[in-house]
Amino acid sequence: MQNRNFMTPMKQGMILALTAILLTGCGSAPEQTVATTSTETQETTASEQEAIVGLANPWRDCTVEEAEAACDRLFRLPADVTGDWRIMENVEAGERPLVEANFEYDGMTYCARAQQGVAEEKDIAGLYYEWTVSDEDNNLFSWNLSAKTYRYVGDDTMVDLITWYDPEQKIAYALSTESNDLEGFDIIAIAEALCPESTSFADNTANVNYTYSEDQTICIKQDLDTNMAVIIDGDETIPVEITWCGQYDPEIAKTDVDGDGEEEYVLSVCEGSGSGFHIRSLVIVDQVNGEYRKTTYSPEYFQEILQERVSFQYDPELFTVTFTVNNPGESFDQSIVLERAKTDGTELADVVWSDITVIRIIDGMPYVTAPAGCVFSDSVVPDFCAIDLMAPIAVDTDSVITVGDFELMAQ
Repeated sequence: MQNRNFMTPMKQGMILALTAILLTGCGSAPEQTVATTSTETQETTASEQEAIVGLANPWRDCTVEEAEAACDRLFRLPADVTGDWRIMENVEAGERPLVEANFEYDGMTYCARAQQGVAEEKDIAGLYYEWTVSDEDNNLFSWNLSAKTYRYVGDDTMVDLITWYDPEQKIAYALSTESNDLEGFDIIAIAEALCPESTSFADNTANVNYTYSEDQTICIKQDLDTNMAVIIDGDETIPVEITWCGQYDPEIAKTDVDGDGEEEYVLSVCEGSGSGFHIRSLVIVDQVNGEYRKTTYSPEYFQEILQERVSFQYDPELFTVTFTVNNPGESFDQSIVLERAKTDGTELADVVWSDITVIRIIDGMPYVTAPAGCVFSDSVVPDFCAIDLMAPIAVDTDSVITVGDFELMAQ
């Protein structure tokens, strides 16, 4: 379990001193002295013993109301989960009590702490492990605060810790959990859900999906029940209607994609998937006359450009298909051998780019990518060979797409 040590050296010294006094008074006293020990002396000894216990364990059980009174923006536990609440009032001058809640949710046990009136560098977690510290600053969008994550991996246990700090109210937060296997676990989602301003805990874990930009500055929050979504950018929330297709999360960036000096929200959104492949559209959200406008460019839009800019020739004797890329002002070729045609002699009927076209966000900018689909004479379903196309995308102020130079990338 979690390795906690609340006893300071000064308190340890006081306990040792008191223990020495008690042992000296009892162990070296003559027998008649013990027989004539007064009730007052016995009561004093009991008080000293209570003081020792109090020094050893500065925590006490408390109610939720007491915890809320100690912290102006206390975390919120899941619905129907009471938790075991504790408070430690023996703190430094100027600090408010440290509160803790231990609770179980979805088969896992958590420890959440909060303390107001402390500096940002104050470590309130009470955990002492050799941490692997994430070098990323994670944004807790429900809290509108940044967070740090830590992980400990032992022989038979793993511990995850996340900490965050509210500089306005000077509140430090810590959330930890322990298990024999935490691979794939996202403690950030649980920390998001603890925000007291959230509508319900379940909405922020099981039914809501957060997708972050590469630089962790913005995110898309999607309600997986209603498919409604909002872009969260600091204090601003911008409604946007987009689809969600299982593991194919949307991608988002904020960049000046049209070169007008103002940044737009650029999204890559999955429109459908199957057999391990998926297609994505490009969504631009920009501001026009003070209102947000969404423009969607479907995969079909880019498929036409692909067919215009890339041609092919097939040599049945060499079983070689040669792709010709016609970029503005430049053309180049790349050839590959079709192993299937070489093995069984099946003829190539066509090369298509239409089945799978994917818009990706790379370094904050949108790109169109697509694998070459080789349709053989015995099937209408394309085989995807080891050639991928990729080109940058620009959008002008009139929402006109410009696709830059294509590159052919051999896998």
